[in-house]
Amino acid sequence: MNNFWEIVKFEYRKLFGRKMVWLTLGVCIAIIAVSCCGSLLGDFIVDGSYYDSNYHILRKDIENAKALSGRAVDDELIEEMRNAYQKASPSDYISYMDYARPYMEIYRIVNNISGEEVTNAKQYYAAREKLLETFWRRERLTEGEETWLKAREEELSKPFVYEYSSGWHRSALMGYTVALVMAFVTGICVPLIFTEEHLQRTAQVNFCAKNGKEKLYLAKAFTAVSFSTAANLVLAAVTFAVTLLIYGTDGFDAQIQLLLPMSSLSMTVGECAVIVLGMSFLAALFYCVLAMLLAECFKNNVVPLGMLIGSILILNMISIPDNLRVLSQIYNCIPQQLVSFAGMRSNKLFSLFGTYFTRQQIVPFIYLIICAAGLVVCRRVYLSYQVGKAYGK
Repeated sequence: MNNFWEIVKFEYRKLFGRKMVWLTLGVCIAIIAVSCCGSLLGDFIVDGSYYDSNYHILRKDIENAKALSGRAVDDELIEEMRNAYQKASPSDYISYMDYARPYMEIYRIVNNISGEEVTNAKQYYAAREKLLETFWRRERLTEGEETWLKAREEELSKPFVYEYSSGWHRSALMGYTVALVMAFVTGICVPLIFTEEHLQRTAQVNFCAKNGKEKLYLAKAFTAVSFSTAANLVLAAVTFAVTLLIYGTDGFDAQIQLLLPMSSLSMTVGECAVIVLGMSFLAALFYCVLAMLLAECFKNNVVPLGMLIGSILILNMISIPDNLRVLSQIYNCIPQQLVSFAGMRSNKLFSLFGTYFTRQQIVPFIYLIICAAGLVVCRRVYLSYQVGKAYGK
């Protein structure tokens, strides 16, 4: 029992010897793959009649968007977009597809800012600046935070340059799904590593060897963490592979303001996708440690999964108002918000020693500290387990 790696190998052999593990991984990979390519399925119906396949419509949209890539969002492009929409008849969807749809991304960028028709670039950037100030007030930012964000605004390249970036955008949107699926993976698979010896009453055999408990716990913890990390890596790899294969790798350097206009950070869409899916590893680690602790506390396979999914559902139904600054900032750091693409627009900062940090800069350290503390608590619970008392002897 003193050979650490032999124990780890044994734990992995037991884990992958269960059909439930293979079934869970297979189903979860399939969910991710289908979620990435769901928009390709089916037909495009207009007024109850077949117009085209969704796949062919998507290819046209990508072709049109790439044709506009590299163009500044200025008076010329806005006027071109307005003329195209004026040519399209509101009652004729075919004319919309021919004239207006090629410019739908520009329309979304320009007109979603103020909620009214924008006629020129000056109006667009003024509307964005006004909306930013409203957004900051709603988030109850401090004067120091607003000053820091205004400095970041000055660093942004304007006018914005449109670039097709659907591959990276779609990858970032999948971050939430990857984290949710990982909650199922860890909730089902990780408890199996810890509860088997209790359910089969073999703990007294495992613990009888010298240093048995300590070595065994370290091996089990390493197996759980490495398995969760590897599983998340596979899901993230499938996400990138499928989305980038379908939508292409163009637009890694596209400005994030094209998709998240309320963000003041000089971040690209590709960097955002990498960060969001990177955060999913923190979520997976957190779920893994929580599943380990619950499994060891309750000596049960079902409770960890139920509590993980239950907590996610409950937290999704909760909304913390921005005037409760501390609570709302904590809520923005829970796993579901951490891997949300929309959550990347949050401008709430962390202040340490007079220096401001964004959420994605400070949260990884917080999660690593929490997970390390969880592993220590789990170790204490594991080592304090008394076989005789548990079996009623």
